[in-house]
Amino acid sequence: MSNKNKVLELIEKITHGKYRLRWVDHETTLGDFDGRDFALDVFDIPCAEELEFLRCLRPYRKEIKPCVFIFHTPEATQKHYRHLFDSTKGAQGPTS
Repeated sequence: MSNKNKVLELIEKITHGKYRLRWVDHETTLGDFDGRDFALDVFDIPCAEELEFLRCLRPYRKEIKPCVFIFHTPEATQKHYRHLFDSTKGAQGPTS
C-alpha cells in the first residue's frame, strides 16, 4: 500500500468517513499550483466544518504531512464533481 493510500485511510478513519476524499489528479483538477503532488480533495464539506476538520487532524500532522487540502462544499461537489461519485460516502472516486 502506498504512503498516499495510508494517509487517505488515516484521514478517513479520523473523520469517520464523513467526507469524500481523493488525491487530486490532472484530469479533473485544473491548473498548476505548489503542492499539487500532495493535494487532497475534500468533498461535501460545508464551510462551517472546515476548521473542525483541520483541528481533528492536528494530532496526526506528522503522519499526514505534507498535505494540501482543497475543500469543496456540498453545492460545489454536486455542481462540478457529481460524475466522480456514486451514492456512497467516504474515500471514493476514480483510481489512477
